[in-house]
Amino acid sequence: MKTFNKLLLATSAICTFSTAALADGHAKLPLVELPGIEDREYWVPGEVNAPGKLEAMQAVVGAEAVPFSGTQDGPIQIAMVYPSADTSDFWARNYLAMTKRLDELGIAYETTEFASRQIEHSLQSTYANQVVQDSDLYDYVIFGPSELQIQADNIDKMAASDGFSTYVWAFHTPLKTLEHQPAAWFDFSSAAGALTMCDYMLSRLGNDVTMAMNRGIPGITDNQRSGDFKACVEEKGNWTTVYEHYGEYQREGGFEGTSLEVVPGIRTAS
Repeated sequence: MKTFNKLLLATSAICTFSTAALADGHAKLPLVELPGIEDREYWVPGEVNAPGKLEAMQAVVGAEAVPFSGTQDGPIQIAMVYPSADTSDFWARNYLAMTKRLDELGIAYETTEFASRQIEHSLQSTYANQVVQDSDLYDYVIFGPSELQIQADNIDKMAASDGFSTYVWAFHTPLKTLEHQPAAWFDFSSAAGALTMCDYMLSRLGNDVTMAMNRGIPGITDNQRSGDFKACVEEKGNWTTVYEHYGEYQREGGFEGTSLEVVPGIRTAS
């Protein structure tokens, strides 16, 4: 298995729920260097989280809400740029979780949503430019990139703004090339999930399986979800991959992939 996979096996317990890169500045990153760092364009959580920060954050967000006892001049303004107009309920569930938590805390807020489909990279760029231009309207911008590398310049641009704080949603792999790092990155670990699924499928199907894969959008997330699963079953179970289809997280693309992969004797991983 790749060095990165082994590293994630060691850190999956702290990646699974949520990860925030809480370092104090770009010049100080990484805080430590872990195996494989020279081969990656990004840092993994263990390289950018100060000791104890992640565990402290998880303890707070996992506990009962303690109502805010201060005062507000008005509702905090939150802009949310994310592919919420897609088929997955991931974004909707996260939005509901965030707003319900703010309600429990007794914090007044207003959200402005900028919705796109997962593959509408240029539309996300338009939204990113819009929130930067209107930076005086927002206190926080939560950005769920359509794909991390594609949206890197927009993340840098928003993180550089003095008008609001930027949080990157659904990624916990800060890019090394950013001149300005966002206030935080938060996500569950796709790689840890892939390795768990690997063990589960090996227990169900055993070794020497021939498979086709219905993948997402080429990039960091799919490399962790599909790529790490593939590497794991091939190494641990001697599986053979004969075809890979990128459906780009779209209903139509996924359907096309299943249609292409219906071959007798071949298992389909999606």
